[in-house]
Amino acid sequence: MEISSSYVVGTPTRHTLNLDDVMAFPDNNSIPLRPPDADETWIWLFEVTTIGSKTSQRHVYHVVDKTGTSIPVEFDLSKMDSDAVKRLDACKVGDILALKNVIPTRLGGVPFRMNHASLFEVVPVNFLGLRALNTILHEKNKQGTYAACWTCGTDTEKKCSKCGARYCSPQHQKSDWPNHKLFCPILKVLYKWNIIEYW
Repeated sequence: MEISSSYVVGTPTRHTLNLDDVMAFPDNNSIPLRPPDADETWIWLFEVTTIGSKTSQRHVYHVVDKTGTSIPVEFDLSKMDSDAVKRLDACKVGDILALKNVIPTRLGGVPFRMNHASLFEVVPVNFLGLRALNTILHEKNKQGTYAACWTCGTDTEKKCSKCGARYCSPQHQKSDWPNHKLFCPILKVLYKWNIIEYW
């Protein structure tokens, strides 16, 4: 269990995101005892191992957390809009379900019951891929190229409109697209999570 003693919020030009910080990303070994305060955030990360029952009112996913603990997550679709249902329908085995600011319950044997669309994200990558891409961002930060073009390394303010990755020109973004299209939705959440003030 790693608890950051010198937690620093990332910025658009500095990557500090630590996926092992249990204050920001709790797991089964570090379950929060109370809901987050108004100025706090935490995100549970789960990798989908199997997709359980799916009905028009309810979806159940069997997932593992960062410690490998297997648990079910249930989504009550009757309280979600059609966009949230589409996001869940696109979720597949190996994807990450990121649940924001929830406390598990032991009622009825399902620790996570989700009924609000803003409390979850589907990230199209497994734990290994998420950690690998986060490591690349840390390396770019160490090398001083975090705010630089992904193609040539030139500092730039221009960004991919979907994820925020930097490209100095449309030509460089287009030439990197075969690689970037694989990582764009993952980079989007890593860039977003990097600038959250968790605690």
